[in-house]
Amino acid sequence: MWKRIIVTIGLIFSLWNWSMAVSPTSQEQQIAQQWAINHLASASVSSVPFSFLYDGKPSSEILSKWKLEKSQKRLDANRLSRTLIFNDPDTALQVRCESVEYADYPVVEWTAYFKNSGQEDTPILENIQALDISLQRDKDDAEFVLYHNQGSMTTSQDFQPFTTPLPPAKELLIGTFGGRPMNVNMPYFNLQWGKQGLIVVLSWVGQWSATFNRDAGSALHIIGGQEKTYFKLHPSEEVRTPLVVLQFYDGADRVRAQNIWRRWMIDLNLPRPGGKPFPPIISASSLSFYDGAHEEITILQGCAARGLKFDYWWRDAGWYPCENNWWFTGTWVADPSRYPRGLREVADAAHAQGLKLTVWFEPERAVPGSWLYRNHPEWLYGPNEP
Repeated sequence: MWKRIIVTIGLIFSLWNWSMAVSPTSQEQQIAQQWAINHLASASVSSVPFSFLYDGKPSSEILSKWKLEKSQKRLDANRLSRTLIFNDPDTALQVRCESVEYADYPVVEWTAYFKNSGQEDTPILENIQALDISLQRDKDDAEFVLYHNQGSMTTSQDFQPFTTPLPPAKELLIGTFGGRPMNVNMPYFNLQWGKQGLIVVLSWVGQWSATFNRDAGSALHIIGGQEKTYFKLHPSEEVRTPLVVLQFYDGADRVRAQNIWRRWMIDLNLPRPGGKPFPPIISASSLSFYDGAHEEITILQGCAARGLKFDYWWRDAGWYPCENNWWFTGTWVADPSRYPRGLREVADAAHAQGLKLTVWFEPERAVPGSWLYRNHPEWLYGPNEP
């Protein structure tokens, strides 16, 4: 019984020692900086790297009629932040693009925000694309080739790499499903043509999609973002797009480019609690979705008696009332029959051993009969709704 119900897994691995001794070239820095100037500083409507429909009209047509405010500020010695604010004089919709460019990495990132600064509901916002850019290849360059990876479906094929040529007139749609960003595909792409390349990333915790549309000539159009957007904003409401990150590189060595990306992630994105690199973390969890407080505490005590050391106790799916169906999500209250004192009893048992507690949620999914379904149907939409 003991061996059947306990599993130990590693969650986070220390990456700092894996950083390769590679550095961006001055040419790569210049490419990134010039791209930021062209698309995020001069900010002609045709060059902004995002798009949307508003009241049925494309942003490429209406933004030129809106008031534009531009500003920039130095975040530190190596980061420059730029802000573009478009204000619609008729409906008081404010579209704000906040970007960051780096002096030590050939990286540009941005996020767009939509805010209703008026007193009435806005018209419908739809088809918001956080990423909307076009690339041009010279006639002598090799064709566009996309390198990407499968996501995780808990199979032996998880994270396998793919190489997809993008010849003229080809359209490639890549996305995920189920509300999770790593289902089916990863939102990380490495695009190469000739002797140059571009790493493209959609940083999003929900469901996304990306389209690579190769025309019949020499251009490639890339759009991406949250998969579906169709809504209006009430007064003072604000929403944001996924964060988009581009890394430019020169030369045909895409592995070198990936290592520069790793350096950027490690140096400027991964957390450093107490100013130190994040250590490896080990978690343990019961294999059963239907255990209760008594079973979990028994396992915790058994681990301690056997000298098994880990950092977190992971309470996975099924801790809520689920009627022997752990997928019965949308009711986020501990099952009183199995957790008569709530999850606090399990948390206290974990803390007594110097552990922390992780609890699994999946708030983007709610099934018929759940608390959310019964009490807030207006928060939910079905598969056939926009």
